[in-house]
Amino acid sequence: MTSILEEIRRENPVVLDIPNMVTPQKVADAISYVGGSPIMCDSSNEGRDLVAIANSLVLNLGTMNDDNVKLDIIAGQAANNRNLPVIVDPVAVSASELRTEVFKKISNEVNIDILRGNVGEIAFTAGIDWGTRGIDAADGNGDRVQVAKMAAKQFHSIVVISGVDDVISDGSETYVVHNGSKELAINVGSGDVLDGVLGVIAAHHRGVHAVALGTAIVSVAGELAEGNYPADPASFEMEFFNNLYKLDDHQLSDEIRIEKINN
Repeated sequence: MTSILEEIRRENPVVLDIPNMVTPQKVADAISYVGGSPIMCDSSNEGRDLVAIANSLVLNLGTMNDDNVKLDIIAGQAANNRNLPVIVDPVAVSASELRTEVFKKISNEVNIDILRGNVGEIAFTAGIDWGTRGIDAADGNGDRVQVAKMAAKQFHSIVVISGVDDVISDGSETYVVHNGSKELAINVGSGDVLDGVLGVIAAHHRGVHAVALGTAIVSVAGELAEGNYPADPASFEMEFFNNLYKLDDHQLSDEIRIEKINN
């Protein structure tokens, strides 16, 4: 049985999150509920100071302005200098030239430990042709596994591809988490919440199996919430956050459905 939730709640790691403008409250709550202490930052003037007291850094690239990009790079490089894990979410990276260029700049200047997005976003960052399949489309897990492995090797990072099943790979070791809920896709910011949870997990252990467990925490919480509220998105969201807070290692071990990919 895993003991990851007990351990992170005992350690209470500090997660510095540079959020987008849409979901900072959700992300801060999720970090707190699973056992971390969130700090949210939106000014480049305090980036280095806050990294100095953090245990991990989350960069959400959903908000684009000059100071935000400056903050991402300042904080990212400071985290690299302290050997802190850096989680990057390239939100809608292909949607505009600005988003594409910002991701390229950050990935060139900051070492990324965990890159998380949907399959369309991850494929685009790695220059993989996902073509007409669509930003959230998938032809089974096989293609998504290959995208994750290729991107992980390119960025020397752990890649998390969110979807109906979540794929986690460091390029050589790959897991698929089969828990989840369609309601997570309806609730805006579920991916941002996962970013924050991964910040908590990576502060404790940044290995690919630990990242897979962190991904499963969110998926299991969503799956359990959907069981009670299959068609009530607002009630689902409340139950989902309650589950993040209440979930323990025994329940996680009972509910998790995780597959290690051998090829």
